[in-house]
Amino acid sequence: MATTEPVSGAFDLAEESAVRAEALAEAARAHFRSAGYGPVKPPILERAAPFLDRLGEEIRSRMYIFTDPGGHEVCLRPELTIPTARLYADSVHRRGGPFRCYYVGSVFRFDWPRAGRYRQFTQVGAEFFNGTDAAAADVEVLALAQGLLGALGVADARVQVGDVSFFAALLADERLSAGWRTRLSRAAPDWAALERELAEDAQRHARPAAEPGSPDAPAAVDPGADSEIGALLDQTPAAQRDALLGRILTAVGPEHFGVRTPEEIARRLLSRAEARGPIEPAIATALTDLLAVDRPLADGLAEVRRIADAAGSASLAAVVDGWERRVGLLVERGVDAAAVRLRPRMGRGIHYYTGFVFEIHDGTGSPESQLCGGGRYDDLVESVGGTEPVPAVGFSLGLERVQLRLDEEAGT
Repeated sequence: MATTEPVSGAFDLAEESAVRAEALAEAARAHFRSAGYGPVKPPILERAAPFLDRLGEEIRSRMYIFTDPGGHEVCLRPELTIPTARLYADSVHRRGGPFRCYYVGSVFRFDWPRAGRYRQFTQVGAEFFNGTDAAAADVEVLALAQGLLGALGVADARVQVGDVSFFAALLADERLSAGWRTRLSRAAPDWAALERELAEDAQRHARPAAEPGSPDAPAAVDPGADSEIGALLDQTPAAQRDALLGRILTAVGPEHFGVRTPEEIARRLLSRAEARGPIEPAIATALTDLLAVDRPLADGLAEVRRIADAAGSASLAAVVDGWERRVGLLVERGVDAAAVRLRPRMGRGIHYYTGFVFEIHDGTGSPESQLCGGGRYDDLVESVGGTEPVPAVGFSLGLERVQLRLDEEAGT
């Protein structure tokens, strides 16, 4: 006999639990409407390509993807920011002017179900497109998110902010070689990986050279191999290098790959060939120090300015200048800037966001403490079909996780 239970990671709601869920959703809608945001309703069924193109093929294993009878690869939407950006590009952008919108709807991600993580859940969020003052729009959205959690009844919410522009300013520095810029930019979405790259480079160039033939000396290799790879790649357009290595590895044959995939080997070869010599010491120190910043906002900005001055980075100092204006705007919006923490390395990577990022946590310190997250993504609209880049900033949260937090506070 077939089971009648819901799919794992989904759930039924009835009676009191359904009433509570509806009340939370309506409270969110009322909060957005009071701030001048209007509703949008993208379809649940979307083409898969925009998500894979923007989030990377690694998201495929967490998406519900299938081929429809017409031969198109479609999916149940895994989030609502990309569909909303596509909707804006298709239907709203041509009108011009700022566009503020919100959504409340189901999203679907394959995950191992546990408290606070589900395969179907309700995503609530807001997006602000085409704002002419980026700093003011950033602060508006952060204040909107914090106010929403308050309206839903969450107490003791803690705000963390960062900006991928901190790292982008240093990675674009002309003192950093092109090879290292590429290698470190590839690592940057995973801040722990960036930290490992910096630590390994420091260890490599701090270690005294071993005498040839000693146990610590490196194994003999073809002295021309690295230079030959480097010369070949230098003559190959950047956009074609991955394809070139792919053809080489295919010719070698999978039996020589060992436990690593051809893609992993290609990335390693590219990194080794492109990044020759040590990282510029001033940039390496600045990146390492920046990864360690975790302080109240004003103190954190002072520390980042010290890092910029020590590194001689006018670009990083300019990012700090923009943030000092945001502090004043936060105060104007009624946000306690002293309670906001600056953490440049928090887990919102550089590939999706283009500047300001934030998270709001519940203060428990648990793995599921994050209630809300968002930031700026000025190239998203163009990447999903728009005719030009559009300034955009937004956030989202999972309504079921908020309800779980409220139930815990109430002892139910």
